[in-house]
Amino acid sequence: MDIFIAAVIALDFIARLYIERHKWRFFLRATNLADLLVIATLVVPTAAQNLIFLRVLRVIRLVRAYEYLDQKHAFSKWLNVNSFVVSKVVNLVVFIFIMTAVVYVNQVRQNENINDYLDALYFTITSLTTTGYGDLVLVGDSGRWISIVVMVLGVSLFLQLIRAIAIGDKVREPCPACHLSLHDRDAAHCKRCGADLYTEPAANKAAS
Repeated sequence: MDIFIAAVIALDFIARLYIERHKWRFFLRATNLADLLVIATLVVPTAAQNLIFLRVLRVIRLVRAYEYLDQKHAFSKWLNVNSFVVSKVVNLVVFIFIMTAVVYVNQVRQNENINDYLDALYFTITSLTTTGYGDLVLVGDSGRWISIVVMVLGVSLFLQLIRAIAIGDKVREPCPACHLSLHDRDAAHCKRCGADLYTEPAANKAAS
């Protein structure tokens, strides 16, 4: 099963590399580098058992899947309407899973309170929500740096999600001048170039 999954990801990787116009840019994207790491841990499990945790990087592919579905507006009307909120949820979920893996790998052998993935997830969520029960803390300098990253970046993503839910979705109205597609619902002008978003049809202008 591991070899089959690795083959599917590898074929997808090769196909995307083949159609890429700028080959060097292809290897600068985090999602593509994550695919290479996942393929490596799937193909050589006996030599890389200690790298199995890198499989969690497959969650980054959620971002690509969402971007694809967001481009296909007709595929899902609900996704089209709620795209602004869904994008924040996807970013938050990806961050939680990656940081949980980092916490687990860094602390499992030196922290007696972190024995499995659930313990790491518990710490990540409590830090992210600023609950901080105090029953589980990371040890060592590296643990403190990880805690700082979780609190600073995680809280920012969490607040963005709350803001997106409170404000609501953006209007998908392409600007006639710069073609920026997302605007606030009460916007009359483009926030990038200032052009009118809702221009009168030519027939109405002629009649006036």
